[in-house]
Amino acid sequence: MMVHEVMQIIKKFEAEARYGKKGLNKKVKYIEVMEIPHVDKWNVKETLILTSFYAIKDDEQAQINIVKSFIELKASGLIIKLGRFIDEIPPSIVQLAEEHHFPIITLPKDVPYIDILTPLYAKLQQSTDDRLIEEIEGKSYENVTTILQDIYKSFGLVMYIENMNGELLYCAHKLKSDKWRNDFTLFSLPTYEQTEMYVQKFNTEFETYEKHACIYSEALKRMVVTLFAKGKKYGLLHIVYERNKQKELLMDTEIFRLVDKIHITMMAEIVSLQMQKGEFIERWNYLEDEKDLKMVIHLDQLNITEAIGYHTFLRKSLILLSHIENMMKHLTEVKDYIVMERNENVFVLVWINHREATSIELKHQWKKQQPRTLLENVKIGISYPFIDTTSIIEKVDNTAKVIEIGKDLGLNSTVYDQSELGISSILLNLQKDPHVNDFVHYMMLPLQQMEADLIETLKVYLAENCNASRTAKVMYLNRRTITYRLKRIREIMNIDLNDAKTIFSLQFCFYMMND
Repeated sequence: MMVHEVMQIIKKFEAEARYGKKGLNKKVKYIEVMEIPHVDKWNVKETLILTSFYAIKDDEQAQINIVKSFIELKASGLIIKLGRFIDEIPPSIVQLAEEHHFPIITLPKDVPYIDILTPLYAKLQQSTDDRLIEEIEGKSYENVTTILQDIYKSFGLVMYIENMNGELLYCAHKLKSDKWRNDFTLFSLPTYEQTEMYVQKFNTEFETYEKHACIYSEALKRMVVTLFAKGKKYGLLHIVYERNKQKELLMDTEIFRLVDKIHITMMAEIVSLQMQKGEFIERWNYLEDEKDLKMVIHLDQLNITEAIGYHTFLRKSLILLSHIENMMKHLTEVKDYIVMERNENVFVLVWINHREATSIELKHQWKKQQPRTLLENVKIGISYPFIDTTSIIEKVDNTAKVIEIGKDLGLNSTVYDQSELGISSILLNLQKDPHVNDFVHYMMLPLQQMEADLIETLKVYLAENCNASRTAKVMYLNRRTITYRLKRIREIMNIDLNDAKTIFSLQFCFYMMND
């Protein structure tokens, strides 16, 4: 807002721009009422000051000094009430105002400050919003998450983007309580009891392209904007308000300047991610030349299957790539990475900064950053560090099994490190050995002739360290039944259950069978 705009608002109160009129184009960012003489302690740059000179009404030199200070500190101008404590502006102040183009506006003594401050603050807020929107429009954002973060910092508006199925794609600030959803993890669905009705409404409300098509919901405290690309719907932008000022901004058409900037940013990011994905594939084909230390990170149970009928350009695999990219920026151990898909699962091959790095360091960094992202609840497996990539597919598959082993061992974590799984990790590498598979097949072939209750008894018996009494207790059977079943197992498999090597072989085979 400019000083001349202030005049347009308050002229109805008989305000008059008396002196320093050449400065009416000065910018006003703040408006303050000031009745104390210690201006040097105030930051008044681009501030329009209202005063009656009450504290210095009888000291003309102090009045001159304070105006000098305002000018030196680059204040926007001065509004003075005349007739209450001073009747006229001293000539020396008039001279300062004219020389420095410092606007001095006079106001009748009977005009309450509140009457002029209310419309001025409203205009100032609007001007501040315009300025912040202009700043956001003028920036180049590398991804959608950063622009959503910027909008939250500027306006306190929480925004998140879902696909047309309601799955969460982007969110920069997680709400503690939100009527629409209580889960802010990637691809999570809304939890609102009337979700299905609303999602259907979003999908049917705007069948054809309509610029800035949106729905307001007072009950959900939000505006939901339908996002289009090439005439087809691809997503829903939720803009959530908590305070009346935020609600007023949503009702102003200026909000769509932010919506347009988000859309442009998303289009640019998707194109960039598509190119990056192509580069990852190309680099994957030339891994044999890579001699740096590497590790594999497997992301577990992320559903990247596309729903039928939705816009194909906004692929979930690309959205996931965006969030992985944000995560990787904060992992100081990682020098470079590529993201690939295998068997509908996603894994990351990372290059480590130095040869002495361990997977434990990478694990700690991931766990520290994870709560700040939409990948908060995603379980990952981390491989041993390695250099040779000739058996990279095997390493990828083994890393996928690291999570299963960690769960079987009762580890409750979101990050499973192969180096911390002990002998289980070593046995994992034997599962593809043809000699091992032949041995397991031969050893366990008699199981095909056994009833299910005998197989279960054998498993429990081995798990209870070959103690028949404990086996009976665990299975809620009497000891005589267990003894009979063990006798039948010995006969069918032709084995000695008192032989340590036989017991080890059975335990090994069951493990290799993931059973």
